[in-house]
Amino acid sequence: MKTVKTNPNVIRRNVAGEDILIPVGDSALEHNGLFVLTPTGAEIWDALVEGKSIEEIVADMTRAYDVDADTLREDVLGLIEKLAKLGLVTE
Repeated sequence: MKTVKTNPNVIRRNVAGEDILIPVGDSALEHNGLFVLTPTGAEIWDALVEGKSIEEIVADMTRAYDVDADTLREDVLGLIEKLAKLGLVTE
């Protein structure tokens, strides 16, 4: 099962109802800005922080939402790809 690691120099905070990823430490020098997550994106981020694999995330979310696993997997992988390009996760 493929796992993705979150960058330890990025923290998630809820500010005024928005879930935001904030680079800290050396990461703040590399990444200028904050990154806003959708509620679903925040759920995926939290699962990655917990060390869940992509398949575990897909299985959990398939049970919680009315969506097929293939569509959900594509969405999860799409978010992870975006986060990886920004250096917020490593695959």
